[in-house]
Amino acid sequence: MSIRLLKYSAADPHGGVATTSNSLVVTYPRSVQITFGNYPYADQIENLKNETRHNLSSELDDVTYVRGKMTPWNHFVDNPVITKFINHCINSHQLTNPGLFRYFYQKQVIQNLWGIELGKGDKVVCHDHVTIHGLLYLTEGNPLILPDLGLEITPKPGDYYFFPPGIQHYVEEITEDVKRYTIVMNIGPNISDENWQRNKRIRDKWNKETPK
Repeated sequence: MSIRLLKYSAADPHGGVATTSNSLVVTYPRSVQITFGNYPYADQIENLKNETRHNLSSELDDVTYVRGKMTPWNHFVDNPVITKFINHCINSHQLTNPGLFRYFYQKQVIQNLWGIELGKGDKVVCHDHVTIHGLLYLTEGNPLILPDLGLEITPKPGDYYFFPPGIQHYVEEITEDVKRYTIVMNIGPNISDENWQRNKRIRDKWNKETPK
């Protein structure tokens, strides 16, 4: 597990990093919580790496922010190893990040869950996500750069990170003849039909009562 602070903002005298058990709070210039850990089951990590390698979709080559190869967007949604991994994270982080992991299956839904392969000449263009973003590293490889937070994360097999929405990140072009494998997921609120109907009633009532 390797996280390196690249710099502080000179305009933000309160910029800094605070850590608790498997939780990193960064203020730069806003405060965000990053949950991290290591999934220590090497055989399962190898299983996921092989599953990614053998299920890459040529239709998705270089058409997203990933300038490399990836599986279909939801290839790993029903994967039993991923279910074990999610359960591990829930049990490990309910206290340090209850907003995400407490009542996870009732409150959250995994919207996309795919694998990425980056090789020589590949990279990930700087971007962010409107949802919570999770990464499970299957190999070592080029660092993940988080420019807004001034952080550089060096992947190790089994390391995982969960970021809140809106965190810019990228991977510089790989110059060595190696393969870098990652499982990626986007997590959003579980809005059931009942909740959707309730929210619609609230919006309709608000619209009726609000003067035009």
